[in-house]
Amino acid sequence: MQDLTPGQSIAQRFVLVRQLAGEGRLQIWLASIDGGPSQALLRFFPGLDLSDLSAEIKSEIARAERLVHPSICRCLGLFEHDGAPLLAHECTADDTAWAARGYQQTLTALLPVARGLAYLHDLRLAHGGVSEQFLRQTGSGELVLDGLGVAWIEARELGPSRADISAFGDMLSRLTGAGDGTPLPSGLTGLLRAMRSDSAEVKDMHEVVRRLARVLDVEDKEEVRAAPVRGAAGGSVVPVARGKQSASPPGPATHRSAAPKRAGIPMTVALPALLILLLGAVYVMFFMPRPVVQQPVVAEASGVPAESTGPANSASAETSDVAAPFAAAASARLRQDAQAAAMGLLRSLVTLEERGVELWAPEDFAAARLAGDEGDVLYREQDFDAALARYKEGLQLSERLIGQSGEVLQTSLAEGDAAIAAGDGALAKQQFDLALAIDGENPQAIAGVARAERLGEVLEKMRLGNDSERAGDYSAAREYFQAAVALDNNYAPAGAALRRVQARLGARSFQDLMSRGFRALDAGDIEAARGRFSQAAKLRPDAAGPRDALAQVDARVRDADIATRRAAAVEAERTEDWEGAVAAYRAVLQTDGTLVFAREGLARAEQRASLAERMRRYIEDPLRMFDNQAYNEARGLLAQARTVTDPGPAHARQIDELAAHVAAARQPVVVELRSDGLTKISIYKIGEIGPFRQQSVGLIPGRYTAVGSRQGYRDVRREFEVRAGKPPAPVTIICEDPV
Repeated sequence: MQDLTPGQSIAQRFVLVRQLAGEGRLQIWLASIDGGPSQALLRFFPGLDLSDLSAEIKSEIARAERLVHPSICRCLGLFEHDGAPLLAHECTADDTAWAARGYQQTLTALLPVARGLAYLHDLRLAHGGVSEQFLRQTGSGELVLDGLGVAWIEARELGPSRADISAFGDMLSRLTGAGDGTPLPSGLTGLLRAMRSDSAEVKDMHEVVRRLARVLDVEDKEEVRAAPVRGAAGGSVVPVARGKQSASPPGPATHRSAAPKRAGIPMTVALPALLILLLGAVYVMFFMPRPVVQQPVVAEASGVPAESTGPANSASAETSDVAAPFAAAASARLRQDAQAAAMGLLRSLVTLEERGVELWAPEDFAAARLAGDEGDVLYREQDFDAALARYKEGLQLSERLIGQSGEVLQTSLAEGDAAIAAGDGALAKQQFDLALAIDGENPQAIAGVARAERLGEVLEKMRLGNDSERAGDYSAAREYFQAAVALDNNYAPAGAALRRVQARLGARSFQDLMSRGFRALDAGDIEAARGRFSQAAKLRPDAAGPRDALAQVDARVRDADIATRRAAAVEAERTEDWEGAVAAYRAVLQTDGTLVFAREGLARAEQRASLAERMRRYIEDPLRMFDNQAYNEARGLLAQARTVTDPGPAHARQIDELAAHVAAARQPVVVELRSDGLTKISIYKIGEIGPFRQQSVGLIPGRYTAVGSRQGYRDVRREFEVRAGKPPAPVTIICEDPV
């Protein structure tokens, strides 16, 4: 950047007067505005390029340019000089240094500045560089905060409101620590500690304002002007109360300083004196002329200019020798109402800017801003009634636009969706971008922009899928439609197309599975058939075909099982395995209890199995026939066995064996008995045969028990068997053990 010189014209609006401070990265100059008496502070940033600043910073500074508050130096805007950024502010400083005397004086002076910061934060703005270097003293002794936007440019980022609170706390700590040595109250020390930490105790600047007001013991709805201080030249400035204001955001009024109570003044003296003081305050507030160059900014609503105090005001003050208190109060009330309406208008305009109003209602928005600008002109001319009317017109229009923003948002979202459905990606993106301008966090709009950007690719996948579907290649069509759905699962045509080709592929697969299943069934491959029909049932759970086919498979399996078990039963009968035949027939009947062959076969097999088992018991133990009842039963079994037709070799063998045992069952066998001639011998079921030394007895086959007895001796028992055709060994029976 070229060297700056006094008299040089800057940005076709400012004329340099003299350099005040700085060199290198930052230079500060005093300049006149438009060649008139008003002056500005110009801050040059030679080390930066205007293009380096983000759009967010430029937008915030543009909003700050329209903001006016009595405790904030008005930002005149961001300009360019030799490619570097230039930030201009109204000049409110004089040559008098401000010097605090004690914490009360410091807090009284800085409380309006705190309200100004609270007002900034309400509008979602931040100073970003709060410190003593940005405190300026007006000609009337008030402190104002300069440099709005400077910290943004130097840091190239927005200063958050929390940083303002911490920085303001640091500044308060430094300034109150350099006072007159009066101990700080606990309420102040606790506040400073909370402001300088991350404590949630201090939520915002409004909390700081309320607690500072409590420390000063003043009403927190009034704003305190600069307290009486003495500058370098020794002049004193008397604070003047300028009325009430709303608690949030800070209004245009200043706070009355708390006056100590005095005892012993009669009411007859105090009341007249108080009336005189009030009349004097009204005169000073509304009619006393003020210097032009050092006049502070008094309007506090964005878009409301500083209250004009030029020659017109002076002239009007000079023409009135005696102030009219009622008229002055009415004028003050109108001025406050105009300021409040202007503040509301600014808030509405800021809200509309954040909702992208210039994209969907630029003409109405321009009309609302024009109403604010015309209200500013009327306000400067002190036509507060007319200014209030224009501000209200702009406010009504802006509030109506705010009410419409929700409807515009919903309309843009609906039209964006319709544009996507119609395949118009450019129109869809335009509509969703509009929705995002209104609500930057709207999830449907965010998703809609992404959908619009991918719409071209989605449509290409749809084209390829449709071509494949027409060619009968449903597998390829499905892949293309799946890709389209993956790109945008809310694109209804893609979902419908995917379902359509999946249905066609499913129908084709279903028919193929059914055909393969029946072929396997005809070939006797039961498991393969069951697998194909089961897969077909999964594809179409409600279809009757797979259920009927699976029933056929089950019938085939049942028939095959019956046939297998019937064959096993027949084979068991052939081999005279009657127990095996019984088991096979019973298994068949468990599968189908109505089968006649199984019922008849079971009855036949059970009868033969029972006959064979009873014959087997007598054949294996022929001695059982020693009992006459058993003998007769064996003879009956033999007769029954001989009536069986087609007896088979095993049955014939049983008949022969049983017949032989029956015939031998009553043929006596000679048994030799031995004793001592002194023992009496008896045989159960035969009788006593007397004492003897040796005797032969004919006995039929069976099991016998011989008992020997002798006077004076223990009885003895001897058991022996007599089998047909095989005499047993001699049986000796002697009582030998004396009693």
